[in-house]
Amino acid sequence: MRLQSQITRATALWLVLEALVSSRVILARISYDCDSDATKATTRASSLTPNTIHKICPGTHGSSTSLGQPTCGDGTPFSFFFTSPPQRYTNTEKVLIEFQGGGACWDSDTCEDQADYLTFPQQFNNFVGYSCTEANALGISDTGGEPIDMMCDKQMDTLDFQTYNTIVVPYCTQDAHMGDSMQYYNGNDEGYTTSVKHHGAHNMMAVLRWVFKNFPAATHIALTGCGAGATGIPIAYDLLNKHYNSRFKIGRSIQITTMLDSPLFLTPQNFLDYSLDIWNPWTLLKNINFNFKKYRKDESYPIKLLDHIMKRGHNSDKWGIVTHTYDATAIAYFESMTAVDDDYNNNDDDSSSVWYNTFSTSIQTLQKKHKNLETYIINAQGHCSFGLYYPLLQDGFSTWAGSIFYESSIMGRSKPTARLFIASILMGFGIVAGVLITKRRRQEIELDSNQGLLDSQELKKEVKWRATLLTFFNRFKSCPITAGYFVATSFFFWTMILTSGFAHPLNNPSLGPSAQTLSAFGINNPTLIVKSMGIYRLLTSTFLCSGLLTYGMVGACMWKCIRHLEKQINSNFQFSILCFAVATGLNIIYALIGNGASCGSLAFVLGLSTFSIVTGRKRTTKGDEAGFPQPYVMTSMFLISTILFFPFNSWVMLMSAVGVGGGIAHFGYNYVNDPDAEDRRSMVDSPIDQPMKLNPQRMSSLFGAYALMFLILLLNRQRPNPVYMNSYFTGCELIYSTQVSDVVNNYYASLADDDYYNAANDDGGNRRLSGDSSDSSDGDDDAGSLIYFGNNLCAQLCVPHSIYRPAYWGMGTFTDYNFKRGTCEGAGYETHLADKTFKQASYKLDVEVFSSSNYDDNYGYN
Repeated sequence: MRLQSQITRATALWLVLEALVSSRVILARISYDCDSDATKATTRASSLTPNTIHKICPGTHGSSTSLGQPTCGDGTPFSFFFTSPPQRYTNTEKVLIEFQGGGACWDSDTCEDQADYLTFPQQFNNFVGYSCTEANALGISDTGGEPIDMMCDKQMDTLDFQTYNTIVVPYCTQDAHMGDSMQYYNGNDEGYTTSVKHHGAHNMMAVLRWVFKNFPAATHIALTGCGAGATGIPIAYDLLNKHYNSRFKIGRSIQITTMLDSPLFLTPQNFLDYSLDIWNPWTLLKNINFNFKKYRKDESYPIKLLDHIMKRGHNSDKWGIVTHTYDATAIAYFESMTAVDDDYNNNDDDSSSVWYNTFSTSIQTLQKKHKNLETYIINAQGHCSFGLYYPLLQDGFSTWAGSIFYESSIMGRSKPTARLFIASILMGFGIVAGVLITKRRRQEIELDSNQGLLDSQELKKEVKWRATLLTFFNRFKSCPITAGYFVATSFFFWTMILTSGFAHPLNNPSLGPSAQTLSAFGINNPTLIVKSMGIYRLLTSTFLCSGLLTYGMVGACMWKCIRHLEKQINSNFQFSILCFAVATGLNIIYALIGNGASCGSLAFVLGLSTFSIVTGRKRTTKGDEAGFPQPYVMTSMFLISTILFFPFNSWVMLMSAVGVGGGIAHFGYNYVNDPDAEDRRSMVDSPIDQPMKLNPQRMSSLFGAYALMFLILLLNRQRPNPVYMNSYFTGCELIYSTQVSDVVNNYYASLADDDYYNAANDDGGNRRLSGDSSDSSDGDDDAGSLIYFGNNLCAQLCVPHSIYRPAYWGMGTFTDYNFKRGTCEGAGYETHLADKTFKQASYKLDVEVFSSSNYDDNYGYN
């Protein structure tokens, strides 16, 4: 036996060492050849500064990893760009992915012409460090001569892309984001050879793998792209749909919407016969189960591919295609792929009509099969640029695009937090049911044993199989409801912490998650209850702790007081009614008269503690020596410290709970004389000396009052602050100042002297910053400045509740900025110019800049 044990231990040690070595080998296979301004893809998206554009380097896997070697066509490192929304819109459910376009090449001539587009587009480095609104406002205005518009700063109809996590996928492989090959092309000069890595498929998969890792619970992904970028989007759609809507998942979990801007949709027969194989898109197409062998030489190949992808998708996922009636760029590529003996850019009428008619016929064929495909035809000459720039200039396009991108509700899809809450409640009910069933079974065993119905063998068998279970539930026999509530609250709290982490202590001094997370888990927010019919928050709030400190307070109250209170009442029904009355009262009163957001768990246990204190005091005055727990000091300390320091536990809710608990103790229960009280006082673990019973009339009146309050909520008779529709603002106080024009203009003007700014311009960027138009040497008021901010600006920020008063006092006392409570829009500054997230140490602060309504986006003030 000893030898066998040693062999087992040695085997286990060997397996552990082998696993460690294997993991080191796997990690070693990922190499990072990144630019100095890039962040490695191992960095979690949630740890990056929000509202700031980051350059993400995915790294290169070993050759054994399929499509794992992202790179540009000339071998320069590939990276992509990412920005999360401002903190007020932080989420992990909404994602926007935009694929850059820029032509294609498949032989020595076309790749020589497109050589500048086979390297990483340095112009995009201009984005790094800025917010989306800054990128647009400060005039990072072109990539390779084409105008751009950052979509993460746009609103289309009711859809606000500022609330989306945005990813920009640069294009540097000239293969429509689909290639998996290394090609050597002979140039016109004798002996000249150039190599091109058509690794677009590798780059696409690197981006999607990062999305899968960082947004595992995404509910809406919007895809868009221009030209060659739009051409690869259908494949990206299928890969995303396959991952998120897997057959192993119950129901459909995500909606994916696409917008193809001027896609290079047609693939003429000549290109299919001689050129498409050069890119080797087949590796990628295998991943979407497309029968490319059947259609690879068929001119209907693009229609069959898109039809295959849309069939595999869902008919509620909308598709939009945008094109011009005359697209010189698309026609030029159509001619080149057809091998027309014509100048590369000489688009005659015959070619244009063939291109447009073929394109239109193909799209109409697809529309007959798929009702979720719509088109927007611009009756003009043109192509596409970055960020749907040209289509957005058209009247009505924004509304049409908003209907395509719109996230509709998915039947049967529930939020993860809802499932966690249900699981928590079931666990709590499981404890209560287990205690009651165990208690009944124990009574049956004792009764059968006393009557001789169980012999010793049967009794031993019963004990053998159920001893552990009986022992576990026996711990809670005197307080099953208290135990069940604590288990439910604990599971709900710790899953929230494990899935969402902690906010900065300034934002949540109770050491818990952010305001948005607390809202997602069901915090009591009167504005959302009234405006969004979030009635469920009246229930979920009771099981929600704002942080570790309040969770500890809840546990202390339950251990020191509540479990003894349940034991003294000695009636599951009576105690359940008491808990329901306190929980309902504190939540519905806060929903009627409160503002902001408040967790209810601590208020709930303090309300029960108050009930115990008042009841115990009344019992003492009646001459009863043994009474209810009376934790005066603990209850007072928890109440005062919570009111002073923990903003997500409103004093309104806390005082409501204390009032309801004390009121029920005074008026809701009757005390009944018990002739056997003297005998039961001598019993071990005796329950209450004099039993308590509900006063039916008074409790009915109380619940009638609750029903009336609830009716008032349903009728929307109260007017909570609409600002709190955005849960972020429940964790801070909004203040603004109109004395910031010099600071704002000087901040942006100072960037012109920054080394990074100069380097970006040297790389071919076109970064133009705001400044004083009077500096222009040629007399043009607009020269040298894309936007002149002027001298009538307003800055707005949200200061955490924990430091609001000292910060407000300090800024008013020691600075020249006169901050006021409220918003810039409320003060008449309605034009949003830009926002910026500043990070100091680990704390992040959003600042928004507004101007008055007479501001002109191009020329400053009229």
